[in-house]
Amino acid sequence: MANDVEYYSEVKKMIQQFLNTSQLVPEILNEQEKQIVATFCFGMINGYSLKDKKNAIQIQGATIDILIEMFFYSPAVSAEFCDFLIKCTDKSFHPTMHSIIHGGIQEYYQYEEGKNNELKDNIENVIEIVKNH
Repeated sequence: MANDVEYYSEVKKMIQQFLNTSQLVPEILNEQEKQIVATFCFGMINGYSLKDKKNAIQIQGATIDILIEMFFYSPAVSAEFCDFLIKCTDKSFHPTMHSIIHGGIQEYYQYEEGKNNELKDNIENVIEIVKNH
């Protein structure tokens, strides 16, 4: 349990730093942008969780927590969105969301290396690409 508290705390810290570095404020993003950024963050959470060998329940809990606390979704909407994101890990279910999730996983490693400019540029590019298609 104490290990879970530390895990959730580290995930929140990582996502907050990513949002700050990328100059993204969920409260002022439109709904499409907010969903793109949240999906990207789900990928980052998975990247972090792979390194720490967290199980699916812990990842789901951390994701729902982030969706509630940082993206201001209700608990019910957060749980539903998280279930959708989990389904999107299957490329055939939703190829675009799958790509965004995997982009987030890759960005976790840039985050670890302190490549903040690349993080900011990459999420801006993802948002722009999705908005234009």
